[in-house]
Amino acid sequence: MMAEGPRVLLRLPKIRQAVVASPEPMLWFSTKRMELEMVSLEMLNRMGDALRTELWI
Repeated sequence: MMAEGPRVLLRLPKIRQAVVASPEPMLWFSTKRMELEMVSLEMLNRMGDALRTELWI
């Protein structure tokens, strides 16, 4: 579901009604998803660096 994006949420009737009434939750969702993706990429980069240094010592 994360890969499909926030438009999947608009298929659900109650959530769609809530977003139409107040669009801020959708903006919050998109912001939090982007932050989580950035944190996970940073973690993967750090883990990769740690593994590379361990293998070459």
